[in-house]
Amino acid sequence: MTDGTASFKLMCELTTRKMVRGPGDVGQFPLSEDQIEQVKTALHAEPLSAAEKQMFEERTKKEEVEASHMEKGLAFYDGMQGVIAKENLESAKLCIEAMKILLIQANNVE
Repeated sequence: MTDGTASFKLMCELTTRKMVRGPGDVGQFPLSEDQIEQVKTALHAEPLSAAEKQMFEERTKKEEVEASHMEKGLAFYDGMQGVIAKENLESAKLCIEAMKILLIQANNVE
């Protein structure tokens, strides 16, 4: 993301999910209270535009679709691949939860 308010950039940065590729990888979710406070502060300084809110809602919906596909695909993995697939699904679910939390914060600042 190169365009948009600093608040929008921060929300996108915090909710860009990194794929788990191996046993040593750790997901970055859930968001910490400090991260949520950071977003609240940014939103009070610079609220999201209506277009930014819509884009963030669309990102959330895309993540939900991807998580649904991941869940359906779990049956095809076993062993370590299955463990990694489950970790990625859990990370996606936590990412969606984080996105929804941040959207609530954005909607509370009008």
